[in-house]
Amino acid sequence: MNNKIKLVIYDWDGTLMDSVGLITKSILLAFKELGLQEISEEKAKSIIGLGLYEALKVLAPDSPTETHDLLLETYRKHFSEAAETGMILFSGVKTAVQEHHKNGLQMAVATGKSRRGLDLDFIRSGIGSYFQTTRTVDECRAKPDPHMIEDILQELDIKPENAVMVGDTTFDMQMAQTAGVRKIAAAYGAHPLQDLLKYNPEGVFGNFQDLNNWLVENTQDRQDAYSSSNDILLS
Repeated sequence: MNNKIKLVIYDWDGTLMDSVGLITKSILLAFKELGLQEISEEKAKSIIGLGLYEALKVLAPDSPTETHDLLLETYRKHFSEAAETGMILFSGVKTAVQEHHKNGLQMAVATGKSRRGLDLDFIRSGIGSYFQTTRTVDECRAKPDPHMIEDILQELDIKPENAVMVGDTTFDMQMAQTAGVRKIAAAYGAHPLQDLLKYNPEGVFGNFQDLNNWLVENTQDRQDAYSSSNDILLS
C-alpha cells in the first residue's frame, strides 16, 4: 500500500496563526462586558477549535439564545480590534507553505473560523493562495465532526491514508481519527500536551519548525519506508 502523504490539511488558529492569546483575551473581554459569570483563561482556551457559536454555547450553557448571539457579536468586536495589530503567523510558516507549494504538495485548511474570518486572515498573512482548498464552519459541520476533512478529500480526490491532519486541539485529533487520516499534533497551540497524546498522533511537536521538518521528511519519495513509531519532539 502506498501511504505517501499527498495532502496536508492544516488547522489555522494555534497551528499556523499565533492567535490563541488573542482569541482567549477576546472571549474573556466579551464575558466581562456583558456581565456574565467569569470564566478562567484555561476554560476559554479549551473550546478553541470548535465553531465559534458552538464554543460560546459551551462556555455559557445556561444562557438564552439571545445572550449567545450578543456574546458572539461582542467577541467579534474585541477580536477584530485586536487582530488589526496582533495577528502573526508562527515563525517559519510562510516560507514552509511556499516551499511545499513549489514542490507540488497539496495543502488545505480546515478551521472552526467563519469564512469571513479566514478570508481576512488570508489577506493579513498573504498565504491564502498556497492552499488548494479550505473549509470553515460556514460550509461544513463543526469539528470534531469529520465533515470538513471528508469534503476536502472528495474535492481533491485524495484517499484518507494519503492525507495528514495537522492541528493543535483535541477536536482536530478526533476529527482526523474519525475521518481515517493520519494526524500530527502541534503542542504549541491551545490544548495541553497530555490531552493531545490521548489520540496517539504520529508526531507531537513543540514548535512549528520541528513540525515542518517532519512534514518535509515524510512527503518525500522515501515516505513509503516511514516507520510507524511515534515521534515526539518538544522544545
